[in-house]
Amino acid sequence: MSGLCGYCWSGKLAVAPDGKVFTCVMARDWPVGDVLSQSLGEILQGAELAQVRREIHETVWLPATAGDERCPQSCGPDLSCPCDPLLCEKCCGPTHLQ
Repeated sequence: MSGLCGYCWSGKLAVAPDGKVFTCVMARDWPVGDVLSQSLGEILQGAELAQVRREIHETVWLPATAGDERCPQSCGPDLSCPCDPLLCEKCCGPTHLQ
């Protein structure tokens, strides 16, 4: 999970063409359900989603945001994202891209 930005714990989901559901398009190693065999409601209320979100939050988000080391960013399709490597060295600089 160390390769994730950490924002995929907070309320979004990605659905792949094969029906698998992930907390983020970059978190494909941690599926949380499958819309071909479950309803979206079941996935949203499921233990897998809660566990993966908790793990991402605790192991990636909290350590990365300790001491205000990260710029705020959004994983949405927003071209004005403040976490542009040219604008924010805190989270997009070479030391944070691993």
